[in-house]
Amino acid sequence: MSSIGPQHEPDDHFKAAARLHQSAYRAKVLKVGFDQYGNRLTESAGRALLNYYDGLGVREALGQRYPTYSKSRDANMLRGEHIPFNLFAPLIGRPDHEWQAPVMRLAPRRPLMPILRREQPVENCGMTLVRE
Repeated sequence: MSSIGPQHEPDDHFKAAARLHQSAYRAKVLKVGFDQYGNRLTESAGRALLNYYDGLGVREALGQRYPTYSKSRDANMLRGEHIPFNLFAPLIGRPDHEWQAPVMRLAPRRPLMPILRREQPVENCGMTLVRE
């Protein structure tokens, strides 16, 4: 098993937790080494697109949108570009009736998190947390 790897001391609490989680996933699930920090894939692992799901056309959709490798996009597990590809690429080209019903059955019947409104700043993000 690969080690968790170094973390980044200046990270705030949220980013530190996210980096540690991604580092553990890389080490324990992907079982590959790291580059500089634990959340960054090695060059070969990044080029192998291990940050993207291997199935359902995800990596193919990525290749159509971005035909060349980008270390910052494809090897940094804290970046968010892999999320929409992993979630939405399987739906590309499929008729609505094939995926809408299964997805809607999985959708929660209540909000998953509090609603955010732009009103008063909260921790310099310009958003206000509204409790229901």
